[in-house]
Amino acid sequence: MPSLAESNFLQALGWAIINCFWQMALLWVLFKVVLSLNAKIKSAHKVAMAAVFVISGFIWFIITFFSSLGHLPEKSLFSDTVALLMGENYNNIPAQFLPYASLLYLMILIFPLRQFIRNYRYVQIIRKKGLSKMDAEWRVFVQKIAVRIGIKKPVKIWLSAYVNSPVTIGWLKPVILIPIAAVNHLTPTQMEAVLLHELAHIRRYDYLLNVLINCIKSILYFNPFVHLFLSSIEEERESSCDEMVVRFQYDVYSYASALVLLEKSAAGHLAAVMAATGKRNGFATRIEKLLGIYQRPSFSFYKFTSRLLSLVFIFLLNAFLLVNKKEENKTFWATDFTPLMNLLPFFPEERMSLTEKNNNLASVNYTQSKPPVKNPEAIVAARPDNELELTDKPGEIPPPDVSFLNVNFTTPVIPDLTTEQEKHLQATLEATKKVFEETQWKEIEKNYADALSSLEKERMKLAYENELSKQDWLQLENQLKVAYEHIDWVNVNTRLQAALTQIKVDSILRVFNTTLNTLADLENDMKKENVTCIPDTDVTLKSIARQKKKIKEELLKINTLKKKTIIRL
Repeated sequence: MPSLAESNFLQALGWAIINCFWQMALLWVLFKVVLSLNAKIKSAHKVAMAAVFVISGFIWFIITFFSSLGHLPEKSLFSDTVALLMGENYNNIPAQFLPYASLLYLMILIFPLRQFIRNYRYVQIIRKKGLSKMDAEWRVFVQKIAVRIGIKKPVKIWLSAYVNSPVTIGWLKPVILIPIAAVNHLTPTQMEAVLLHELAHIRRYDYLLNVLINCIKSILYFNPFVHLFLSSIEEERESSCDEMVVRFQYDVYSYASALVLLEKSAAGHLAAVMAATGKRNGFATRIEKLLGIYQRPSFSFYKFTSRLLSLVFIFLLNAFLLVNKKEENKTFWATDFTPLMNLLPFFPEERMSLTEKNNNLASVNYTQSKPPVKNPEAIVAARPDNELELTDKPGEIPPPDVSFLNVNFTTPVIPDLTTEQEKHLQATLEATKKVFEETQWKEIEKNYADALSSLEKERMKLAYENELSKQDWLQLENQLKVAYEHIDWVNVNTRLQAALTQIKVDSILRVFNTTLNTLADLENDMKKENVTCIPDTDVTLKSIARQKKKIKEELLKINTLKKKTIIRL
């Protein structure tokens, strides 16, 4: 079973979360730059632009996740073997940390999703319960204005006992809910202005947009730039609806008074509904803007430095991860970085070794940078032989296939081992083959224990052994030779010996269990036939019972020894 750090899903999610910070930061900077270049952009256009940016950032997050998930290097037989032999961890510290950060993200994600679902369910409740009919004049007014501003869907209006501020619900079947207290406290002109404000939300499909961006907010709850986008959308959305009210020549001061009155009576605000008063934290600014009271924005050194430091921290974090990933490994190879949406995954690179007659050129070794391919052997086989031949002229190297080279890697030179070291290496390889053949097959057999018959299992094992024999063990041997002096052979031998012992113990257990089952079947058959012994043999019910007892005692000893061995390791 793979460890937590080897989970491709958690690794990919971790990269997506980290990259989401600088991605949203970049989009936020672009958004602010566009606004600064044109200060006269209408509120409706600001909402549309901010929505496009935040949705694009969310799509970028999804693309980064699936791109990382598809390009993370899969665990292979060789990587597992070398990890076992070297006793080293080839993943860097950030890569090990990512799965735990992803788990933390998933655990906290429960709370915003729970709140989003609760809000949605509450909206469905207030849509159907606590309703009473609105006066006919207001229903006629809503239908008349809806047609006038281009709303083609029928809009219903109800008095509600569950809301404290006018709200809009629904997209396909929009509904406006008016609190009962609003009818008694607002003048007819103020009521018309408030209803026009809600109709403006319906015309702009703000309810659908609100559900979408709140869903994104629930998923990307960790990103401060997402919250900045949503605050901007909320503020400009309310301003856009206020602008429509003003265009219908309603008295600004009367409308502002109505909003203040509704704000005072509102006990709370749901993120899933469209209220006439909007967010409380921007209400004062909204009223000032509505009344034409524009205050010159003061420069806040604290806000400026905090945002600047946040951006610097995000870029430094990505740069740190970038450098850690690009560190060279002595026995493994990696390609250059993928595009920005997939910053850090690496892939095995095809390599070309020098022949013995060119060993004097080892100081001029290089590795070509090629895009990752799924089947590099097929590409090598398809090339003409003369493309792989090296020149016989001293001091020359074959020309590259591409216009640039990776010169930050060196080609490992395979050292010559002594006879004793060679024997030890070969013995280690043979033991490794046996361990992988048995342990991996045991895992496969466990997964398909109930799904396949004995004959099908035998066929599968033959196919597995056939595929195992096709592995390039010579490549692993060369890698071990290069790293021979850096391997903790005492630790390697201890682990291999423990694994081989475990295989032998499992084999003995299988034999004993098979024998015990055979004796039990024979005993049952003899009892059915009502016989105590088999003629012309020494097989009796008593001898079978004695053999079963001995085997059970041996099984008990082996299981006890097995538990002690596991504890000791």
